[in-house]
Amino acid sequence: MQNSNNTLYFGTGNNYGLPPSKSSDSIVALNSRNGDLKWHYQAIEGDSWLPKEKYGPDYDFGAIPILFNNMVGIGNKNGYFYTLNKYTGQLIWKTFCNVQNKNDDGIRSKASYKDGRVYIWSKNEQPENSITVCCLDANNGDVIWHKTSDGTNAMSNGEIINDLYFVPNYKGQINAFRLSDGELVWSGSIPKASIGSSICCVKDRIIVGTGVPKLYGGNPNVYGVYSFSLQGA
Repeated sequence: MQNSNNTLYFGTGNNYGLPPSKSSDSIVALNSRNGDLKWHYQAIEGDSWLPKEKYGPDYDFGAIPILFNNMVGIGNKNGYFYTLNKYTGQLIWKTFCNVQNKNDDGIRSKASYKDGRVYIWSKNEQPENSITVCCLDANNGDVIWHKTSDGTNAMSNGEIINDLYFVPNYKGQINAFRLSDGELVWSGSIPKASIGSSICCVKDRIIVGTGVPKLYGGNPNVYGVYSFSLQGA
């Protein structure tokens, strides 16, 4: 992600060999004009992982960072959402967002920001086949509300549309949580499908693609693009 101060922000994953580097599992800021390193913050040290050589916990920053209030925020597979000063890279706060995680769980998507709050989902190992949706105070990371819902897995970005936060998942569901209190107020479903794409909103409709390979835990039996009406949501 790039912003007006000519800075490119991104997260890095684990190493795939030894010795582990000092830039793995990090949040990085580069000068977008010349590529010079401005700063980097390493959240987890010594994370080197291969399928047969697991020297670390496999805690990737696989999500896209967001910018708000002179901060940059991004979630990690360890279940924490990290927020740093966007100019200096100093950690301001971090908050654990899911119920219980293993190294293939946690936060995998871009968070959303609105009116002083950050909204993010996290995949859980326990309760089985569930996700946790969190609303955090953007100033200090305090949890305003969190809801655990049916969901298996989710790789899609959550999206704020009007006063609802929409989260698709691998069960072919799209669940909408009210921003104010996290109440589940709308749900759409595509039978025997897995949703791995993000969603977009056009007027009073949301549009989403389906089809996730079994390799990534999805149901590949249904492919296509679907549209849902938001009337009444």
